[in-house]
Amino acid sequence: MATPTPPAAPRRPFVHEDPFGGGRSDPFHWLKDREDPAVIEYLEAENEYTEAVLQSEQHEKALYEEFLTRIQETDETPPYRKGDYMYYTRTVTGLQYTIYCRRRRLPDGEEGEEEVVLDVNELADGFEYCNLGDMAVSHTGMLLAFAVDYDGDEKHVLRVKDLSSGELLPDLISDVSYGLEWSQDDTTLFYLTMDHAMRPYRLHSHVLGQETSADRMVLEEEDERFFLSLDSTMDGRFILVCVDSQITSEVHFLPATAPHSLPVCFTRREEGVEYEIECHRDQWYVLTSADECKNFKLLRCPIMAEHDPETVLAPAEVLIAHDRAVKLRSVTPFESKVVVAKREHGLVQISLMDPATLECSLVSFPEAAYELSLIHNRCAMIGALTRSSSVPLPPSSFLLPPSPSSFHLPPS
Repeated sequence: MATPTPPAAPRRPFVHEDPFGGGRSDPFHWLKDREDPAVIEYLEAENEYTEAVLQSEQHEKALYEEFLTRIQETDETPPYRKGDYMYYTRTVTGLQYTIYCRRRRLPDGEEGEEEVVLDVNELADGFEYCNLGDMAVSHTGMLLAFAVDYDGDEKHVLRVKDLSSGELLPDLISDVSYGLEWSQDDTTLFYLTMDHAMRPYRLHSHVLGQETSADRMVLEEEDERFFLSLDSTMDGRFILVCVDSQITSEVHFLPATAPHSLPVCFTRREEGVEYEIECHRDQWYVLTSADECKNFKLLRCPIMAEHDPETVLAPAEVLIAHDRAVKLRSVTPFESKVVVAKREHGLVQISLMDPATLECSLVSFPEAAYELSLIHNRCAMIGALTRSSSVPLPPSSFLLPPSPSSFHLPPS
């Protein structure tokens, strides 16, 4: 059988003008025009050539089957606690999407029957594409907000599910971005929308049962270098609106008990300075790169009734000073310990800090080399830390999948 001849794209003269004089020749510039029939014809010829040379379908099937041998299709993640429930996800052999589940914690310490919070396989039924962008269980555990994308354009449809009945509420909001947060009383839902460049730039609040035309625009970021994201503090006390660019950040917060209030700026943005905040009891924990701390330092300051972004850090104490050899990655406060993730000697390490004495201890792992990340934790009162780690083998044989496990913190 003769070897197929690859198609050759015709050259068409085109010169990019140089503002400093001269120009740059680009004979294939015409290929950027998606509407040009000649471009379509050439791409189809490329696809036909690929099929003929690689016998694409046969190779795709072989690769797919090999991938499956390296994946534990039926699997379950370690549970984490939020409110009265233990939440986890599971996958089932033959199903493409994740199933989100929970079990109620019973008074005797046991767990009740499994409840399916959301089965993405059901959401995807009848659609060629389905991606769950975000989901958030309300503080009472009775409602679920979720955003799903059916087109691949990352414009999501936001729905709310009654977890007691399994029914969808009438509330429906289109074209939302990633990021969902609930008020403490389950009446108000916060979400983000995007501009023409797909940049999340507006924060809105929606009161359940009301028309979306009545939704309030809470915050708008006009600087096109910055985008918005939503989060909440570990204890659920504050909703956080994070404003970030590549090298600069700013955080606004509002009490989850006061959804109709305006967000307050924690400290104003400063070019080249990144920071993030958490709270523990009556104090803010601030991870910041201010003062040329490129690897970040950890500060602590009191939560004031009258917040002033200009002076909030004036009384701050340094808990972990800047270290050129150690990069601080995140801070997660639990009731008994403050968990600090850092990278040192090329490895992510977990340090447990006593919030009273500031004494730190490292969590040890049996592997000499590993990749580690913290998984979902949403209950500051419970001393449980969930991690996922895997051991990188030689480059040609990444055979070990992530291995989730839980580490229980000592009681306070």
